[in-house]
Amino acid sequence: MAEVQGGNEKMQALLEVWIDNLTAGLVNLIYVLNPEVIILGGGIMEQKDYFKPRIEEALLNQLVSPSFNANVQFATLGNEAGMVGALYHFLTKEGCVS
Repeated sequence: MAEVQGGNEKMQALLEVWIDNLTAGLVNLIYVLNPEVIILGGGIMEQKDYFKPRIEEALLNQLVSPSFNANVQFATLGNEAGMVGALYHFLTKEGCVS
C-alpha cells in the first residue's frame, strides 16, 4: 500500500485492475443472490479508507440497475475474522458453545 499511496502509477493501475476484477465477481454474486449486505475481510481489506469508496464506485458503475443492493461492509475483525469464525465453528462442533 505504501507504493500506491506514495504515487507509484504502475502500482495504482494494477490495484485499479484488481478492484475492477473484484467488483465484477461481486456484481455476479449480487445478480444471483441479491444479498442484503456483502462483508469483505482479509488483511488487505484493513485499508478500508482506501478501498471502500473505490469498490463502491466500481460496483455502482458495473450494476445495470439501482434495484440491486450494493451494500458493502468490511469485517470489523479484519484479517482475524476467518480465524474467529473457524474457532467458533470448532467450539460449536465440540459442544463448548451452543
